Amino acid sequence: MSAELPQLEQLITDAAERHYGGRRRRRLPSPRLSLVAGVIAAAAAVVLAIAILPLDSDEQSASPRTDPTTAVGQRYGIFARGQDVDPKAYEIAHDQMQSLDSGKPVAVRVLKRFDDGAMVVVAGTSLQGHPALCFSEERAQSGGGGCSDVADLPRDDPWFPYGVPGVDDTTVTALVPDNVESLRLVLRNGTTRNVPIENNLAYGTADETICAVGWTTKDNRTDHVRSLFWGDEPRRC
Repeated sequence: MSAELPQLEQLITDAAERHYGGRRRRRLPSPRLSLVAGVIAAAAAVVLAIAILPLDSDEQSASPRTDPTTAVGQRYGIFARGQDVDPKAYEIAHDQMQSLDSGKPVAVRVLKRFDDGAMVVVAGTSLQGHPALCFSEERAQSGGGGCSDVADLPRDDPWFPYGVPGVDDTTVTALVPDNVESLRLVLRNGTTRNVPIENNLAYGTADETICAVGWTTKDNRTDHVRSLFWGDEPRRC
């Protein structure tokens, strides 16, 4: 393995995980909060009092509820159109949505449904006040996801919320902007497999290790990423 490989691995990992970090597929525990009942009751009373007091015109104009789809709708078409979302989608996105400002609106979209779960994407505002995007997946035996500021996502290239496929990985998950026309896998046996793109999601599985992922944009630009573990053992790709 070359001396540069660990640095390359770190660069690719940093690009994939950004501020909030992509997490490998696993069950994510929900945080537990232990609060004194009296504190909860007092806080609830304050919230209720605030909720029933109308805002005057100056307060209303100072607190606009910006549509979170504005920053991402031109990049990801799934946000440019409406979608009926059931409460289960919000449950799936619960862990990642904690990285968002709960006082700002969010837009939830379902990317793909499975018999035992679904993949969901959420547009909202980060705790630092920036437009943000979160990916969430929940299956019967696994779950995971990650969030990123929209400004840090590749504008014309896929976002791999779990990072690029690693050693022995046979699944690829990528959120792709509208400008990506096709995406394909290069497998260890040397074959290439196209991955369908639907609802801005490229999701594909194979019976061989994925050695590289390539894509082509609508303006005929091609690019690719290789597995982080490309150099650990010989690959016939």
